Amino acid sequence: MGTRLIFDTQAPMAHTDHLLGSLVITVSITALAEVARPVRFINVLFGICLMGAPWMLDGGSPLADWAGVLAGLLLVLLSIPRGRVSHGYGGWSKYIV
Repeated sequence: MGTRLIFDTQAPMAHTDHLLGSLVITVSITALAEVARPVRFINVLFGICLMGAPWMLDGGSPLADWAGVLAGLLLVLLSIPRGRVSHGYGGWSKYIV
């Protein structure tokens, strides 16, 4: 969300980073709840958008472009499921991944 300040990006790239950053934070906070863990897969789509946006939009420096690609890649990798659900949630347990 801070690419405009850190890398001095301009519109439309700065707007895309700001919007995707807000959505990633919202989805990540929602996915913190154990029963809402599958929501984190939405972040995979946002990560792919972050990786592709520098090549489709103008307004970013080469450093900002590669930072977006790295952030998108990390977002995708960190959205991969890890661990096990430690509690039982009745009939909903089969939907928690």
